[in-house]
Amino acid sequence: MQKTLTKNNVKKDISLILCVIYFCYLIFKIFIQKEIIRADNSILKTMYFFRIDKLLFCVPIFYYFIKTNKENRYFKVNKKLNIADIITYFALIFWINLFLNLIISFVINIEGQKFTVQRPIHTDIIYAICIAPILEEVVFRGVLMTNLKKYGIKTAIMISSLFFGISHYNVYMIIPAFFIGIVLACVAYKYSLKYSVLLHVLMNIVANMPKIIFVLRGQKDMISLFGTISMLLFVLCLIFFIIGLKKKNYQDVFFSFKLSNEDRENMVIFLKNNILYVLIIFVIVITSLLFNYKLF
Repeated sequence: MQKTLTKNNVKKDISLILCVIYFCYLIFKIFIQKEIIRADNSILKTMYFFRIDKLLFCVPIFYYFIKTNKENRYFKVNKKLNIADIITYFALIFWINLFLNLIISFVINIEGQKFTVQRPIHTDIIYAICIAPILEEVVFRGVLMTNLKKYGIKTAIMISSLFFGISHYNVYMIIPAFFIGIVLACVAYKYSLKYSVLLHVLMNIVANMPKIIFVLRGQKDMISLFGTISMLLFVLCLIFFIIGLKKKNYQDVFFSFKLSNEDRENMVIFLKNNILYVLIIFVIVITSLLFNYKLF
């Protein structure tokens, strides 16, 4: 197996190089935030408001995605996912996010940098619901996971989910995003990328529910409406989570954590062949975290 992987070195490097380019937006984000505070620059404000910096760094990976779409068949439906099963996977994501966020909020107490320039709430909602799910699924479950399948699907799922987690430079989001990434990766692999995009959209709608209610209703009845919706979501997700367990929908997700000796060997080979790219990505992420949390 190792000989086969070594022969694919040229092809193997592409997705990691593209990921390094993608992660560079974190460094560029630091530059934009600092310059906006120092000077009233309308160009930088526009880039910051609409996250144009991140979109620009995505151009190479989107080009590669479109170019290789026929070959890799990213949106191929391996198995149809019905509405009930979509909701069961969403329920799993909901409980993972809720449970881990509760734990992290008790364990971690770090204050991040505060910037005087805030994004318009409308652009935040549009980006989170309409753009980010497609962008991140293409990057992590599309290009990255597909290219890493040569190392075994479990290695591909774990590495793409790890990178997905650390791309959320907020320390409170990294761990939940990693585990949610595993669920999305399993769905994309077993069914197709379009279903992981759909789940990601639903997840971001729920995460941005307070903003959506504020835009639609303003401050009037916001707390009571949000409380009612949260209670309904809580009950609905509990019911469908139990249904998902009974139907054994989550077996593939749980099975991803059970690594065989071959899986471990594949991960070692991946690290040996890509250690430089992995280190560059981690340096970019750590630099961003250090700046955003006042550690230098």
